[in-house]
Amino acid sequence: MHVQVNKWLGCLSLMAASCANVLAADDDDFIAARDAYRARDQKQLDRLVPNLQGHVLESYAQYWQIMAHIKEASAAEVRRFVSEFPDTPLAETLLGEWLRQQGQQKNWQAFDADFAKLKNPDTELSCFSLQARMADKDADALKEGRTFWLNGKPQPDSCQPVFDAMMTQRVIMAPDVW
Repeated sequence: MHVQVNKWLGCLSLMAASCANVLAADDDDFIAARDAYRARDQKQLDRLVPNLQGHVLESYAQYWQIMAHIKEASAAEVRRFVSEFPDTPLAETLLGEWLRQQGQQKNWQAFDADFAKLKNPDTELSCFSLQARMADKDADALKEGRTFWLNGKPQPDSCQPVFDAMMTQRVIMAPDVW
C-alpha cells in the first residue's frame, strides 16, 4: 500500500511539473505579446495571440491585438470581443475607444449601433452621441447639451459642434454665455 501511494505521488509530481512547464511557456508568450504591443509590433503580436487561447489572460492579448489597429478595427471585431469578454473593464475600454474613432470620423451609423452598450460613457463620447442625434434631427439633443454647457468645466472638442448648434438654434442665450 505504501509503495502504491509513493507511485501516485510520483505521478502527481510529474504531472505538476509538466503543467508548470506549459504554464511557464504560456506566461512567456503572454509577456512577449505585451512587449510586442508596447513596441507596436503587430506581426509579432498576431503571431503570439493564438498561442494564448485558453490562457487566463487571453482577453488582454486579444485586447492589445485590436487596440493596435483600433482606427481600422471593424464593428464585427469589436462586437466579437465585447460578447466574448462581457462585463469586463477591457470590453468597456475597447468599445469606448472604438466609439471614439467612429465619432471622430463622424460615422454616426456605426456609433449609434453600439453606443447604448457602453455602461459609463465619458463626456467626449456623450457629446459624440449628441452629435449623432443632431445628425438624425433629434431636437432633444440640443436641450440635453445644456448640461455640458452649464457644468462650468472645460469640455472636450466633441462638445463644440453641439454648443455651436445650441447657439445657432438659440438654446443658449447671451446670459448663458456670460
